[in-house]
Amino acid sequence: MLELSTLKFAPVSTTPTTTPRKSRNPSTRTPISLAHHDQFEESVRALQGRLDGLLSAQRAACTGQTSQSEVIDLAMVRADLPRAMRELADLLNRRLSVLRQHSMQLMGEREDAHEREERARALSSSLDTDGPQDSHPSGRLDDEAKLNQQLLEVEEQREALRRELDAVETRRKSLKRELAEVRRARARSQEDARKELNDIHTKPTLEDIASEITKCQKGIERVEQEATALDEGAIIVDDVMAELSELETQLCQILAAGESPDDLLDKAIASLEVKITDVDANGWTLLQVSLRSELEGLMAAKELLSQRRALTSASKGKQRETSSNS
Repeated sequence: MLELSTLKFAPVSTTPTTTPRKSRNPSTRTPISLAHHDQFEESVRALQGRLDGLLSAQRAACTGQTSQSEVIDLAMVRADLPRAMRELADLLNRRLSVLRQHSMQLMGEREDAHEREERARALSSSLDTDGPQDSHPSGRLDDEAKLNQQLLEVEEQREALRRELDAVETRRKSLKRELAEVRRARARSQEDARKELNDIHTKPTLEDIASEITKCQKGIERVEQEATALDEGAIIVDDVMAELSELETQLCQILAAGESPDDLLDKAIASLEVKITDVDANGWTLLQVSLRSELEGLMAAKELLSQRRALTSASKGKQRETSSNS
């Protein structure tokens, strides 16, 4: 089968555009993927197989390489060939639209990845400095060190202030509860920071997204080139098929009049060779196969007509020789 990935095309310059996106929560991010395109690939392979079949039928019909039981409608093959090329071009254009949307999504993912990198650095810095510190709920104590200091002071005053023991004991217990709450809050904050940091590390990195963007952009360029080549190739095939149809009509008229078709065939062969030269310069292998099949058919027709004229001349010579002997 002829694969479109083997075709060569003139380069097409494309510059993807992006639109501003609002930052979203990294925890709700969807993983980057180009899955769920099996149906598209199956359609492409089916059309490629159809083109391959049409080209094989065209070559067999043009060169006479068919069995006695096999009948090929060359006119139908010539009509179906550009239509199949356009269908494949339309399918590739739809694929191009999907790739462009995916490219824009990747651009947005890259922006979010920058935000995640900044958040990760901030969380790492916070963990290295013994974690984020929460303020005291009552506003009386600021941090753990201050609570420890006040606790020591209360413990020292307890022996000297026995008469105020009940009030001091209540104060001590309150400070211990507040200290425990501060420690629990700090531990919760550190645990949340570690979880968020681990979650950030599971997300695609800037390098991953950049690689995906590069692959996507290359895919866009390749599909654009193939779609453009198929569109232009269908136009060339239409022109060639029209010329061949007109040539067949003229050949029928010339042969019916008993005239030589050599000049007409030579002009048609020269015109087709010029088109093949242009196609070869662009590296459009799909058109090369089609046009060369038509060229081989014309050259075979010319050779067949030459042989026919030679046989006719020999037959007439023998008839004259027989008549003169009698």
